[in-house]
Amino acid sequence: MRSRRLQVILALIVVVISILLWRVEQRDRSQDVDATAIGKIGVKLAEASQTTAESTAKIAKISVQTSTAVDRLQEQALLSSKRQDRSEADASALKHRVKILEDVVNKPGYVAMMAADLQLGASAKVAITEMYQSNGITAGSNADVGMPVATDWHGQSLRETHIRPGGVVELIFDKRSGVAGGVIRFVPDLELAARGGPMDWRCETFDYPEIEAITPSCHFLIKP
Repeated sequence: MRSRRLQVILALIVVVISILLWRVEQRDRSQDVDATAIGKIGVKLAEASQTTAESTAKIAKISVQTSTAVDRLQEQALLSSKRQDRSEADASALKHRVKILEDVVNKPGYVAMMAADLQLGASAKVAITEMYQSNGITAGSNADVGMPVATDWHGQSLRETHIRPGGVVELIFDKRSGVAGGVIRFVPDLELAARGGPMDWRCETFDYPEIEAITPSCHFLIKP
């Protein structure tokens, strides 16, 4: 009887030990599964983080490109606006010039008077050029080239003829020219002459916008 009980007890102990071993085995397997799952999750998180970083970089690049494109569009719009303003200003200036030329054509007596006075004043250029080519000296006054005083050197509308420093010939006109005290200047190119070239002259005025209709070699300048 006692032997029978002992066998039962031993059998129970074996069962309990077997159960305990099975549980330990299951727990180890579960831990392995958990570790594997955690590892996979970590890999996925790393991949997701890399993808996010790449996406952020792409977004930043696109943002820079968009900003650059917007800046270029704004610059192009500004240039286009400036060109349009310039075109409108040029068209307005051209229209004004045509009006001036039409007025001049209708005043042949005025053109003849101004052309004669310009020819009279321009005669000073010959004396200044000869003096420079002979002596290498630029006339700075009427007396330097033996010309009359300014008020004695006049024409119809031409009131005074001055030779200024640098060989500049300055013609001053009265109101019959359309501008009382209006000035037309002949400016020599001394730099070219000093290099052995001819004495070229530039004709300019701030007072007579119609000057090119009288003499094409003269130019009207806008006062700064």
